Amino acid sequence: MTGWARKFERLLIHLDVDVLDFADMPLAENTRRNVGLSFDQLMAALKVFVGAANWSALTVCELNPDHGASDGTHICRISSRRNRCCAAFSARAVNGFELELFRVFAVAV
Repeated sequence: MTGWARKFERLLIHLDVDVLDFADMPLAENTRRNVGLSFDQLMAALKVFVGAANWSALTVCELNPDHGASDGTHICRISSRRNRCCAAFSARAVNGFELELFRVFAVAV
């Protein structure tokens, strides 16, 4: 991660699920199709951002589980990939503060 991100002591990533193509991952509030990132593109970008030395937090918004599969597979898929993406970076210390990875999604299957 270069440029603007290095100017800050801590980097917060705010992930709005509406950036996803609804046809690829039907969890967003925005139900337009074929206008957003694929799920794999989003996860690749997220991995770069959480790899920044000053990454401190991740928020996720606009995720609507009612739009996904009724068995919870879409929620499980995004949760699992998000956790794997962040896990490698969740235990390192940034500026003396130990990072903690909080589970944002609760899945009742």
